[in-house]
Amino acid sequence: MANEIDPEAKTAAFPSDPAAAQPPSPATESAASPPASSPSSTPTNITLETPKRFCPYGGMVGSQTSQWDARTADLLHKRLRALGLLYVVVSVLSHTRNFVVGVGFSQTLPLIILATMAAATAYMYFDKTPPLIKCRFLEVYFFAAPVVVMVYIDRMLMVQSAADPGVMLMNWYRLILHMALLIAAYTLFIPAGWRRTLIVTGVMGTVPFITLGVMMSRLPEVAAAVQQAMTAEIFTGGAMLMMIFVAIAAFGTYTIDSARHQVAKAGFAGQYQLEKKIGSGGMGEVWLARHKLLARKAAIKVIRPEVLGGNGGRGSSSGGSGGPGGSGASGGSGGRDRTLATTAMKRFEREAQATATLTSAHTIDVYDFGIAHDGSFYYVMQYLDGLDLNTLVEQHGPVPVERAVHLLTQACASLADAHENGLIHRDIKPSNIFATRMGISHDFVKVLDFGLVKETNADMGATALTQQGMTSGTPAFMPPEIALAKQDVDGRADIYALGCVGYWLTTGQYVFPSESPMAMVVDHVKSEPEAPSTRTELPIPSRFDEVILQTLAKDPAVRFQSMREFAAALRQVPVPEPWDDARAEEWWRLHPAGDDSGGNGSGGNGAAGNGAAAAATAAATGTAAAGAAAVR
Repeated sequence: MANEIDPEAKTAAFPSDPAAAQPPSPATESAASPPASSPSSTPTNITLETPKRFCPYGGMVGSQTSQWDARTADLLHKRLRALGLLYVVVSVLSHTRNFVVGVGFSQTLPLIILATMAAATAYMYFDKTPPLIKCRFLEVYFFAAPVVVMVYIDRMLMVQSAADPGVMLMNWYRLILHMALLIAAYTLFIPAGWRRTLIVTGVMGTVPFITLGVMMSRLPEVAAAVQQAMTAEIFTGGAMLMMIFVAIAAFGTYTIDSARHQVAKAGFAGQYQLEKKIGSGGMGEVWLARHKLLARKAAIKVIRPEVLGGNGGRGSSSGGSGGPGGSGASGGSGGRDRTLATTAMKRFEREAQATATLTSAHTIDVYDFGIAHDGSFYYVMQYLDGLDLNTLVEQHGPVPVERAVHLLTQACASLADAHENGLIHRDIKPSNIFATRMGISHDFVKVLDFGLVKETNADMGATALTQQGMTSGTPAFMPPEIALAKQDVDGRADIYALGCVGYWLTTGQYVFPSESPMAMVVDHVKSEPEAPSTRTELPIPSRFDEVILQTLAKDPAVRFQSMREFAAALRQVPVPEPWDDARAEEWWRLHPAGDDSGGNGSGGNGAAGNGAAAAATAAATGTAAAGAAAVR
C-alpha cells in the first residue's frame, strides 16, 4: 500500500492561529498508539504511549491506577489500625505478666517499641486518608517491630536456658511459634497478592534459623547446647513447620484475593458479569460482559480511572514530532490534567447519551450507563460479531463496488437518523463503522463512537468540548471545514468523511496519501482528489466516481445536502450484480469473524478484530497536531 498514514490517527487539536505552535489543548483528547495490524502503522517520528495496566473492577494489589491505589490504601489503613491496636493490647498484657512474675533481662527495648507502636497506631486513627506509600511504610514497621521484640525476648530466654539444652530448644520452638503467629496475622490483615505474601512470610520463616545460627557463632554455651540436644529430626521438623505456615499463608492470600476479585467483578456494572477485555484505546477500554439473568452478551466501555483522576498518562509536557500517526504532544499537569479529566468525562458521558437517543437499526445500541463503585464511568452497549471496515480492507483488500454501496447506504441510514435528531458524528472513519451479522442478515452495518458528536440544535458553549478555534478528528477522513475549525459545521461534514470511507473501501487507499498529518490536512483543504477508479485495478463505474467526488467537494454546498440524498445517489450506481444477503452470507462463511477468543485478526479494531472492540480503539487511537491556519 503506497500511502503512509494510519487511518486510525486521530488528531488531538489543530490551533487556528498559526502563531499557536504549541502542544494540544488539555480540553482535547490525547490518544494511544496506532493499530498494530496496519501495514503502514509504524510511522517515523511518532511518540507512542503504552496505557497503564488497568482493572475496571478494582484490580489486584500492585495495580498502578490511582483509583485502585486509593482503595488499597483505605483498606490497608483500616487493617493496620486494627492490627496496631491488637499489638498494643497484647503487649501491655504481656508486659504486665512479666512485671508480675519477673524476668531476668531488661525490658527497655520492648517498652520502647511498644511506645512507638502505640504512637503509630494513634497516628493511623488521626490521619484518616494517608497515601498508599505511607501505609506500606507503616505495614513494614508494624511487622518488623514485633519481629525485633520476639527475637530479643526469645534470644534472652535461650541464653538463660543454655545450661539445659532441652529447655533451650523449647525456647527456640517458641520463636518458631511466634513467627507463625506473625505470618497468620500478615495473611489475615494485609491486602496483598500471593507473590508478595510468599516473599514477606518466607523472610519471616527464616528468622528462627538465622537467629539460631548467629547465636551459635557468638555464644559458645548456646553452640554447645545445640550440639548436645539438636537432632536432624528436630531441626527439619522446625523447617517443615515454617514451610507449611508460609505455604498456607500464600494459598490463603490467593483464595482471599480471588474471592475479593470475583465479588468486585460481580458488582462492577450492575447486572452484567465481566468476562475479559476485548479492546483498548487512549481513553477507554471495552470488556466482554454477560447479563446475569438474560445470559446476553454485551460490551462494556469503561473510561480509564487515571483519566478521570486527572493523570491520564499524559505525563510529558513536551510534544513528540508529528509522524503519520500524529505527534506525542501532550502534557502538563495540575490544572491542565484536571481540565483534561473533566473534558474526557463529559465527552464519554455525552457519547453514551447521544448514542442512546438514536433509534436507527444501524446505530449501535446502548443498554445502560453509569458510574461503577471504583469511580469508573462505563456504559453497556451491544456486542457485535464481525469486522470494522478498517480491518475488513486491511485483512481482505478493497471490496467490490456493489458491496461498498451496500455498506455505505446502511451507514447513511444511521447518520441520517443522527442528523435529523440534531447530532453530527464528526469522526466518521472505517474503524467506526462495523460490518456484523445480525440474526440471518450478513454485512449488517453498525455505526460506533459518537464521542465527538456535536449538537446542532443546542448552544455551542454548552455542547462543544473543544476550545474555540480548536478541532478534533482524524486527518485521513477530515472534512475541510473541520480542519479549518469553522463554527458552522453541519451534517455535510459527515457526508465528506463517509465519502472518504467509500474511497478507502474501493481502493484500499486514502484520498490523500500524504507523508504527514499536516500535509494530509492541507490536501483535504486545498487539493482536488483523484477519482477512485484511477487508484485501483478493480472495475469502478463512472457513476460511483461521480458520487464519491461530489461528497469530497471542498464547498459543502456542492456536496449532497443530506444523507438521504447521498444514499439515493449510491443506489443509482450501476453494478454488475447486486450485493444481496446470499453473497454476503457466502463471504462470511468463507471468512469467519472468529469467536470470543478474538481469532479473526488483531490491531484494526484494537481487540483481535472481534466484538465491540472497535468502540474502544475508535475512542482514541493516535494523536497528531498541525496548524490549520497554514492551509487557509
